[in-house]
Amino acid sequence: MGYERILLTLDGSQLAELALQQLAGVAKPGADIHILSVVEDQLEETSPLVSLMNAEFALSSTVHPPLRSIDMQPEIKVRMDYLEQVGKDLKDQGYRVAFEACGGKVVDTIANVAGEGFEVLVMATHGRTGLSKFVLGSVAEAVLHRAPCPVLLVPAHTAHTYQKEQPTPYGCILVALDGSLESEVVLPEVEKLLQTQPGKVVLLRVGPIVDLDGAARQMDAHVERASELPSDDYELLSNVTELQIRRYLDAIGKRLEPTACTTVVEVSFNKPTDEILFFAKHYGADLIAMATHGRTGFNRLLHGSVTENVLHHAPCPILVVRTPDRPLARFAPEN
Repeated sequence: MGYERILLTLDGSQLAELALQQLAGVAKPGADIHILSVVEDQLEETSPLVSLMNAEFALSSTVHPPLRSIDMQPEIKVRMDYLEQVGKDLKDQGYRVAFEACGGKVVDTIANVAGEGFEVLVMATHGRTGLSKFVLGSVAEAVLHRAPCPVLLVPAHTAHTYQKEQPTPYGCILVALDGSLESEVVLPEVEKLLQTQPGKVVLLRVGPIVDLDGAARQMDAHVERASELPSDDYELLSNVTELQIRRYLDAIGKRLEPTACTTVVEVSFNKPTDEILFFAKHYGADLIAMATHGRTGFNRLLHGSVTENVLHHAPCPILVVRTPDRPLARFAPEN
């Protein structure tokens, strides 16, 4: 199945073009791809130069105020010429393409356009300096916290993994979960990708978010903490807890079976960032998929800091899905 409406950000640099290599893994055949290039406008007013490869789908409806910084126009024209060539290449691959270059506040512009019906935003996390600030890691992270749709981030340090003209499919996807409903919002997105190209899925439950103390009190009303149990009982409790987690992951794997080639289950109670990176490298993951919220006082996996730490060291691209502010349901309800 894949995504039908994709926002792709480019700035003309080779590192930013790493995002292009991900389209084969996320785009449905014949998908609508809107390419956006933003030139930083210090005057906070923008005027786009917009060109359509065809008129089969609408561009963003963002209203751009009149341009005051006339000196930006040559840079925007350069971007338009570049995007036109990229657009032609994508159109030859069967996609429907629209593109625009505009001046503006980069994070604001990308986040606003991403909220106009796009199913996923694809961008690199590092690129040139100067006018290409929007692909720098700090800006990519700012966009991540504001974009309402899933964001596929391609770290610059993974550049050696890819070769131009050789699209990168997702043969192995590592899905990081912490057992919460919020972390499961990434699973429908993974399911969608698997419908485009089935592959191995590694379901990793990370983080010491397990109430062993509560379970211990149920086992023995006279104890307050799990550590107070006799060693044999504590080991039994830990084993039972891990077994329950594996059953939880197995249920998710069963739900994914129609689209995934194989599913693997891993459980860890150590630091989420370290374990996500370890298992991604261990399995040779082509993509890490995880949820984030960015608020404090939340499950550890959903902290923005965990997402950013993984992003800085990940051996592959990361698909990040923000948790919505609405009631959630289990991806694989218990029978």
